Amino acid sequence: MHRIAGAITGYGIIPPCRDGYKIGPLFADNAEIATRLFDALGSHSAGNPVFLDSPEPNSAAIDLCSRQGLEPIFKTARIWRSTERSELPASNSDRLVSGSGLGPGPLVL
Repeated sequence: MHRIAGAITGYGIIPPCRDGYKIGPLFADNAEIATRLFDALGSHSAGNPVFLDSPEPNSAAIDLCSRQGLEPIFKTARIWRSTERSELPASNSDRLVSGSGLGPGPLVL
């Protein structure tokens, strides 16, 4: 968890997965905080592979992945059905660096 003046400005976890570890969710208020959290979380991987599912609309998250030497291995799309534009899911993707997986959706601060 990252705090500034007591306010939470980012957090993340790195649970083990089938092959190595997966960072997610990872939320951060800016790229610098995301990098600090990524580095801190990644230090717990003990040299094992590290995975991260990042939303494509967040170019800062994609840049972080590139700087950390991560490479895409697959892509997914979130698809929903709605007749009203106002019913589209809310997005906070500018703060989302990594989702919590391919389940019901990311957690939001």
